[in-house]
Amino acid sequence: MPAPILHIDSCKKLFDQFKLRRHSLQFALVTIGSVLTDLEEMGVVSGLHWKGEAFLQYLLRVDPKYSPIAIGMIMHEELDKTID
Repeated sequence: MPAPILHIDSCKKLFDQFKLRRHSLQFALVTIGSVLTDLEEMGVVSGLHWKGEAFLQYLLRVDPKYSPIAIGMIMHEELDKTID
């Protein structure tokens, strides 16, 4: 399974487990955050891996409604640690 699809599937399973709505802005933002870090592996962006926690702290201060993006990045990082 390609990495972006794997991360989207992981987000879906997390939302199912905690009975969260998959058709919500939060789910979309978590999914975007989880897939954003794959763009680094594809050479589209750089410097995203292992910065999820710092980004979360920033978003909580500046604009908390977008914090699910950083949560998705953290989920991605944790899944990468598990796979490694």
